[in-house]
Amino acid sequence: MSPRTGASPEILDEEGMTTNGLVGWLSRLSLRSEIGDIERNAILALDGLSVSIEGHRDIWRFGDATGHMHLIETGIAARFLQNSSGDRQIVSLHLPGDIVDLSALDGPLATELTALTPVTVTRLPKRAIINLTKTHPAVAAAIRRDLSADMATVAQTMLRVGRGSAATRLAYLLCLMAVRSRLAENCDSPDFALPLTQQQIADATGLTAVHVNRVLRNFREGGLALFAHGRVTILDWSRLCGLAEFSPRSLDLPDTTVSGLSLGWKHSHTEARAQSG
Repeated sequence: MSPRTGASPEILDEEGMTTNGLVGWLSRLSLRSEIGDIERNAILALDGLSVSIEGHRDIWRFGDATGHMHLIETGIAARFLQNSSGDRQIVSLHLPGDIVDLSALDGPLATELTALTPVTVTRLPKRAIINLTKTHPAVAAAIRRDLSADMATVAQTMLRVGRGSAATRLAYLLCLMAVRSRLAENCDSPDFALPLTQQQIADATGLTAVHVNRVLRNFREGGLALFAHGRVTILDWSRLCGLAEFSPRSLDLPDTTVSGLSLGWKHSHTEARAQSG
């Protein structure tokens, strides 16, 4: 079923925005690039309109106005493509701190945007971000590197969707979201929120919802991961990464960040089962 479209999202703040979203974007850029105080202040000085959008509602469709970019403050959004039959393929998932359509800064957007969960987005004028990159070359370089990492992740995802088994596809999605959620939340917990429906997961992995359910059950019984009530608990990080052929280094992260990613993800299968029960 396609998300609902047409109704205008509820506007939360007509005066501007909180800095939460911009702080998240700044943190994302700072993962891979050095951002100085001048550039940091310029990023945090950006102004936009904060808007609340219901889950399962499209944010931007082909033909809509393209004068703004969408920065996720809360919730999970996605870029997607849809065929004539209405079937969707999610190309990438986006968490707080992501500007979902940043790839369209210098050209047309190649995908459409949807809210998988209730989201708060900040609509930033595209012209303001373009001016930011012109006046601060370091920001422009950081954006280019971030986009390059994003494109590499999309390519790795499509490799698994196109050539991987169902288990490999789903394992890669869980590994990727585990790392991204941990970085976004700056925590060491072996579990993280993933409040997606099985149909949404199916759209992200090229599977059916029934197949997703079956693979998740196998992961639980095999001691790899638990998915329940919108949360994922990593049971065996090393085995899950092996099944997914996943390495955090593919995300272009500093070695110091990569080396610490698996810390805290050493819950035993027995402990996790006891906690989930």
